Amino acid sequence: MALSWIQNYLSDRKQFVLIDGQQSAETSLVFGVPQGCVLGPVLFIMYTAPLTTLIENHCVLHEIFADDTQINHSASHDKYPDLVLSLQECVRDVGAWMEENKLKLNDDKTEAMRFSYSTPTHAKSISELPQAISLNNIDIKFSDTSRDLGVFFDKDLSMKQHVVQTCKAARMEIRRIGSIRQYLTEDATKRLVCSGILSRLDNCNSLLAECPKSVTKPLQLVQNAAARLVFRTHMKQSVTPLLKQLHWLPVEQRIKYKICCIFYQIAAGTAPQYLSDLVQKNNPERVVRSASQNKFVKAPKYQRDDHGGRCLSVAADHIWNKLPLSLRLSPSLPSSKANLKTHLFRETF
Repeated sequence: MALSWIQNYLSDRKQFVLIDGQQSAETSLVFGVPQGCVLGPVLFIMYTAPLTTLIENHCVLHEIFADDTQINHSASHDKYPDLVLSLQECVRDVGAWMEENKLKLNDDKTEAMRFSYSTPTHAKSISELPQAISLNNIDIKFSDTSRDLGVFFDKDLSMKQHVVQTCKAARMEIRRIGSIRQYLTEDATKRLVCSGILSRLDNCNSLLAECPKSVTKPLQLVQNAAARLVFRTHMKQSVTPLLKQLHWLPVEQRIKYKICCIFYQIAAGTAPQYLSDLVQKNNPERVVRSASQNKFVKAPKYQRDDHGGRCLSVAADHIWNKLPLSLRLSPSLPSSKANLKTHLFRETF
């Protein structure tokens, strides 16, 4: 019965164009689903499910989100040409599968990006590596920045471009709210600022954990401007009393708050599996009562602070493991959030 219902849903569909009361002839739809329909995303994911097996056969990593497919892998400098070749073969097979199944791999929207770090000994070798990936006889050059689900990544993973774009959007909201501030109450302005500005600062801010202060400082300046907008104060007035009165955590504390919320869910076993797999839990032979020694996360070894030092496990070791034991053992996530915010607020002010 369910199969017959789906078949009836997809069969005998027609479309026409209507302009100024003039209707074109009807045309039968043999492929696809109506745009905006409820079943569209589910049916599309089911339809493209074979892509997962196809990509895995090339021994590369991948992530699929709706119609956005990402293929990635890593290699040392000496094996880099082979890596590029394997990725090209994978993309070529994906394109062939799509063409065979009435889909299109859009060359104009296809991007390639190379993340690397260079030392003086590697600088010359990097310049001699392939600078593009070939797709349908078109060379797709490596981009310096790329947007992924609303986050801007740069080739050095410094997150500077993401901060620039976030501040640009937030300052535009400040100007819009500022143009009508004289007609708003203080409470209404605070609500607008929280929904239109602070929400942008908090979006994916866990990726900024352990970033240098020079990277996060522009975000703090935006938050300061938003606080002054609420109280209509001069730009040179100290912002610390304003943040305290609004009960807003500064940007760095908001990042710590997000990281701790993620790790509370990992510790409680309610986090997604892909996050739990990134964390190496510490399993001591005996229970230690001291909060400083009873660590939940075991930080992995790493060589570079600007890359390995910012991974999730290391950030958790610097942030989550340093929390009082009573906070890490909160009975529920809501109580943990409330107690955590109070703890960070007292630490700051």
